[in-house]
Amino acid sequence: MHRTIISTGAAGHLGSTSLRQLIHTDCTIQALLYGSEAAPVQDEHIHYYHGDVSDPASLQTLFVDLPAEPVYIIHTAAVISIQKHITDIMYRTNVEGVRNMLSLSMSHHITRFIHVSSVHAMPELPMGIMQSEIRTFDPDRDPDAFRYHRTV
Repeated sequence: MHRTIISTGAAGHLGSTSLRQLIHTDCTIQALLYGSEAAPVQDEHIHYYHGDVSDPASLQTLFVDLPAEPVYIIHTAAVISIQKHITDIMYRTNVEGVRNMLSLSMSHHITRFIHVSSVHAMPELPMGIMQSEIRTFDPDRDPDAFRYHRTV
């Protein structure tokens, strides 16, 4: 079955690595580059767009003329930092950007939304305990891990 994949963060480590894997599948890829980033992978199945996940208007071209077949989003766009302070661009990208992509996904009936986030968005466990995906957030449990949920 042919699929269309929308990929954000295409020039980042995870985004470009996923593009390198996806070119070996039966997919058409619409990849988002931030600002003046260069295309990391050249392939006839990848179509690049420039935009900013924190600016919904700049994302519209990713969603124009989507095919009837399944459309998936792999959202890897993020600003990564281990600092305690949340910068404005970090909040806009990591919080508002996710909100924008989810909103557009729902309004365009996207088949599946895959969100890749930072381990720093989850509570830190004691040394030697394996981390796994969590389903709920409790800011009282580990306030530093939930810094994306605070206002700037």
